[in-house]
Parts: sequence; structure tokens; C-alpha cells
Amino acid sequence: MDTKKLKVGQYVRFRSGIYSGSGTVIKVTPDGEVDVQTGVRQVDGTWNACEVEHFHNNGRGWIGEGTYENGPWELVEEEFDEPFPKRKGEH
Repeated sequence: MDTKKLKVGQYVRFRSGIYSGSGTVIKVTPDGEVDVQTGVRQVDGTWNACEVEHFHNNGRGWIGEGTYENGPWELVEEEFDEPFPKRKGEH
């Protein structure tokens, strides 16, 4: 994945073996390193149980961030607008 194309505020997905996650890009360095905010999005738009996952410019996470069985998280190219569909009446 070309991490330099990512933009702050963009939703992304990541995987480690059979496990996956998603979050919002909160930082992209000129070198292409990326920080992704994860957690549970509340109805009011805030997040809880938040963590920040760090990714190198090759899309792979830092050692120790990921799963024990499958290693570091890896960003996957999967396009979507939001991590969760909007509820009826939500804008």
C-alpha cells in the first residue's frame, strides 16, 4: 500500500491473519508513516476504547502492535467511506 496517498480523516482497514480492524488516519508523515486512531465510535461521533496504531511507510505495523499469532498489523487497500453505516436520520 502506498501510505503517502492516505489523508488525515480517511478511514482505513488493517489485518493480521484472520483478525482485522479499522480506524481513522490521524497523522501522515512526509516519509509515509501513518498513525491510525481505532476504537468504538459513539452516536455523538466521539470514540471510546481508543488506541493509536502506528504503521511504517510500507503499510506494516510496528513490532509488538498486532496479534501474537500473526504478527504486526498490515494496512489493506479496501475503499469505504465510513467504518459503520449511518443510522436512519443521521447526517
